[in-house]
Amino acid sequence: MRRLVFYMLLLCYSSVTAQIELDKDFKLAVEKASKELEVKRPETTDPVKVNANVVWNESKDQLAVIVKASILRGWHIYAFVPENQPYIEFNTVLNNIEGLEPITSWKNPPPLPYEQGIYIYEGDLIFTRYFNLKERSKKPIEAGLFYQTCNINQCLRPNQKTINITL
Repeated sequence: MRRLVFYMLLLCYSSVTAQIELDKDFKLAVEKASKELEVKRPETTDPVKVNANVVWNESKDQLAVIVKASILRGWHIYAFVPENQPYIEFNTVLNNIEGLEPITSWKNPPPLPYEQGIYIYEGDLIFTRYFNLKERSKKPIEAGLFYQTCNINQCLRPNQKTINITL
């Protein structure tokens, strides 16, 4: 039942974001910037690396926040965890967004089914959210991820990694 609810939420999310019209050139620029955004290689002592950036539309009245993560092979973070499981779901982190009005929810990569109703993320991930600029702030945006990462043998303590981005 929880799996059905999860899929329904994903379907609703896809429908809502598909209805929002964004300039095609802007979306293409965001897609290109997402692919080009470099993330340090993860390593055994630090299996998740994160980077973030913003992309502006041509008229500078909209922007997209991109959070990109790279997870070491054999490790994962949790996209969805049923209430009866002890693991911690990831969350995107976005702070200091005064002056920005969200246009979309976060666009997340598709999760992978794992076990016991759990869904995970592995490999390279891109999370994107679009905003209208109402007023430019002098404070940098703080963007990143909060997550718990595990492999087949162990889980590490929950961690948060953020990047400060000046507008």
